[in-house]
Amino acid sequence: MERNKNYIKEVKLNITDMKEWKKKNRLEPSTKVFIINKGGYGDIKKALKSRGWVENKDRDSPCFDFLWTLMTKDVVHNNLEPH
Repeated sequence: MERNKNYIKEVKLNITDMKEWKKKNRLEPSTKVFIINKGGYGDIKKALKSRGWVENKDRDSPCFDFLWTLMTKDVVHNNLEPH
């Protein structure tokens, strides 16, 4: 089974609740979470992190306070919180 080592995929947890996601990632409830969807945008990431924000690297996750994307199709509007 040595050949299968190259095919192991990262397992994504289907956490859809922000409180649960923060708990799983050992974050304080007040921590702000962002997703940068496609592209590097290193300066934006650095600026947010310097302000205490934490990156959710799962681009398909609904767990974020701020989503940066260039394509409106990347936003699932039905899942957005009212705030």
